Amino acid sequence: MSVRLRRTGSALATDHNTLANRGTRTHPEIDSYLADIDNAKGISSSLTSRLDAICKRVIVFVIPEVTALGGQEPEISFPFNGTIDSVSASCILPSIDGDLVLNIEKCTRADYENTPVWRRILTGGVVIENFEKSSETGPDSVIDPTRKQVNAGDYFRVTVTEGGMSAEGVTIYLTIKI
Repeated sequence: MSVRLRRTGSALATDHNTLANRGTRTHPEIDSYLADIDNAKGISSSLTSRLDAICKRVIVFVIPEVTALGGQEPEISFPFNGTIDSVSASCILPSIDGDLVLNIEKCTRADYENTPVWRRILTGGVVIENFEKSSETGPDSVIDPTRKQVNAGDYFRVTVTEGGMSAEGVTIYLTIKI
């Protein structure tokens, strides 16, 4: 393939600066346009905050209807090593018979294959208060520091520890930083 260049004009370009400055916009003007585009995209955040967002995974548990206390289905395996970052919950139809208190339990892969040993990761649970639809209004859930570490293959499940038998469409979000 060959390319043929043809000059269109009588003025000669002596260096790359002459060529670069032939446009109708100045460099500061172009820089301001690019900054406006970056701000509109939300790219002005720090690299650290962008990497934090990329390095998080969320396990989502859905309980269509709370009918009993104790362990709920499903039991979910997490394929990465990481650290538990946060836990929150919401529901479509709130409980009318008391606060709904949930906890997340973890079991190692080795224990799960033999005799499952479930350990709570929260020191108190996630609370959706009576007549409320999310844990945002309740007390903050506190992650047990001795149980924050997640190993690839660990299993998780939700347990209902108190009340809330009338709650429906309960969704629990377990965020893990990998």
